Amino acid sequence: MHRSFEVVACYDDEAGVWYVERCDVPGLSAEAATIEELMKKLPGMILDLLGDPSGDHDGPGTVPIDLIAKAHFDAAFA
Repeated sequence: MHRSFEVVACYDDEAGVWYVERCDVPGLSAEAATIEELMKKLPGMILDLLGDPSGDHDGPGTVPIDLIAKAHFDAAFA
């Protein structure tokens, strides 16, 4: 079975950044201005923390990451 890593990212409205709220990779802490930038950071950071976890996956250099993004906003309506 292929192991995927779950990362929950939240948006901090005051700081204007997306950050890792929780993750099943011990020690993973990251933030970025956009969710896309955060997505680009995650594979390299996971590799740094765990070594090469791709051995159980679809091919060399691939690691499945389930990114769950949470943001709170007040929706205006008439």
